[in-house]
Amino acid sequence: MLEAMRRQGGKRLVFASSGGTVYGRLKTVPVSEDHALEPISAYGASKTAAETYIGYYCRHFGLDARIARLSNPYGAGQNPKGSLGATATFLFRAMNGEPISIWGDGSVVRDYIHIADVAEAFARLSMAGHLEKNSNPAVFNIGSGVGHSLNDIIEVVRSLLKCEIRVDYLEGRSFDVPVSVLDVSLAKAALKWQPRFNLEAGLARMHADVTGGSPFYSSLS
Repeated sequence: MLEAMRRQGGKRLVFASSGGTVYGRLKTVPVSEDHALEPISAYGASKTAAETYIGYYCRHFGLDARIARLSNPYGAGQNPKGSLGATATFLFRAMNGEPISIWGDGSVVRDYIHIADVAEAFARLSMAGHLEKNSNPAVFNIGSGVGHSLNDIIEVVRSLLKCEIRVDYLEGRSFDVPVSVLDVSLAKAALKWQPRFNLEAGLARMHADVTGGSPFYSSLS
């Protein structure tokens, strides 16, 4: 794709990277874009490699690219039957009266961002003309800037549904970074962008999408 863009010229790339995995174990929390990239998972390594290739094409061929390092997105359209997305999985299992399994003691902290906020950030990245670049290509953390543990999500879902939830705690995994929260001040300043949904409001919006008869969720039943 990068080679095709180089040959055609005049195109702009917005790449969805992973703010939750490319930094590895954080030395500062929240983490800014200038933190070293030290992924400890294959997924994080693949995103780091893609960023490296994009950077090469930007510096050598003048490609216009913007990299969005996303935190953990959730919201309408997320498949609750997949293996990713604690928010969707927890919400749907609780709605169905099913137990929830958590790797570790539930203290792992992540930055969760509603998909509506992600969409707005991507729109602003794609439409923005000149950007004061912090690097080449320009890199922006896109997240809520607030950390929540897995246990926090359980409590929000419990409060939202007003039900009891059975949680099974399993042995922790070595590749799970203990804390990942993004510093999004650069995106706020450069893109004039601000996340609108906190976790409570975002999960309530997702619940409303589910119970409102969304065609996507109806097809999964």
